[in-house]
Amino acid sequence: MENTTQNRYIYAVTRHLPKEMRPTVEAELSAQLAQKPEAGLEEIIKEVGRPEDVALKYLGSERTSFISGVYYLMYKRVLMTVLPIVAAVLIVLAALGFLVLDVPTLPGLTHLGEFGAVTAAIGAIADIIGHLFFVFGIITIVFAVMDYKKVDLYSESTELPGLPAKEAKVSIFWSIFSIAFSVSATVVLLGFPQIIRGIFPGTGWILFFDVDVLRGLWLPIIAWTVIEIITEVFALLERTYTKRLAAVYIVGGVFQIFFAVTVFGNAAIINPEIVSLLHYHSPIAIDPNLPILAVVLCVIIFEALDAVWTAYKK
Repeated sequence: MENTTQNRYIYAVTRHLPKEMRPTVEAELSAQLAQKPEAGLEEIIKEVGRPEDVALKYLGSERTSFISGVYYLMYKRVLMTVLPIVAAVLIVLAALGFLVLDVPTLPGLTHLGEFGAVTAAIGAIADIIGHLFFVFGIITIVFAVMDYKKVDLYSESTELPGLPAKEAKVSIFWSIFSIAFSVSATVVLLGFPQIIRGIFPGTGWILFFDVDVLRGLWLPIIAWTVIEIITEVFALLERTYTKRLAAVYIVGGVFQIFFAVTVFGNAAIINPEIVSLLHYHSPIAIDPNLPILAVVLCVIIFEALDAVWTAYKK
C-alpha cells in the first residue's frame, strides 16, 4: 500500500478498529475518497471528518461515556487479559501460603489462625478480591484520564500517522504482557513478599526480603507500576513506534529508573539474615539488592532504547 495521503487517512481511521471491521471500513472509505483522488488532507477532513471522529462513528461510541471509543476498545482488551492473569497469580500465591508455608500470606490475615483454616481462607478470598478491585481501579483511572485528555489526538489537524512497516508496529501482546507482569510483580512485592525465600545449607528456607521495610516502600512501587501502565497504554493507542512514543518511553524510563533505585537501591529491603549468610559463605559477596537493581535498570534502559531505535530507523 502506497504511503499516500488517502491511505494514511484510512489507516488513521482503522488502526484502532476491531480486525473484523477494518476491511469493510477500508472499502467504504476508499470508495468515498476515490471520488476526489487529488484531494488533500484538509479537504478530506472537511468532507469526511477527523480520523478519530470517523472511527468513533463506526464504533458506535460517542464521547459522553466515562471511557469511550478507541479507548474503551483497548481498555476492555487490557482488562480481559490482565485481570485473569493477576487473579491466577493471587490464587497460586495464596495456595502456596497455606499449603507450603503453612501461614496466611496476605497482609492482615495472620491473626485469623486461631479461628481455623476456613475463616482464614474466607479472609484470603476477600483480600484477593480486594487486590483485583485495586488493579481494576488503577487501569480504569489510567484509561479514563487518557481518554479525558485525548492523548491520541494529533497535535495539528493536518498531521496523520504514516503507514507503519511491519517491524515498526507495536506488539499488542507484549504491551499487555508488560502491564500484567508489572501488576503481578507489585502484588507479589506488597502482598506476598513472604513467598520469596532463600535456602542455605543447614538453615532451611529464609525470608529474602524484610517485609516491613519493603511494604514501607509501597508508594514508589505503586507509582512505578502506574508509570509502566501509562507507558504501555500509550503504546497500545499509538499502535506504531513513533517519535512521540519514543519520547514517552524515555520520560517513563527516567521515572522508572528513579523508582527502581528508590526501591532496589535500598539495602534495607533485604532480610539481614540473608545478607549475613551470603557474606559468611562468600566474603566477596555483594549486597543481593544490587544485582536485582542492575537487571531492572538494564531492562528499563533497553526498552527505552529499543523504542527510540525502532521509531527513528523506520
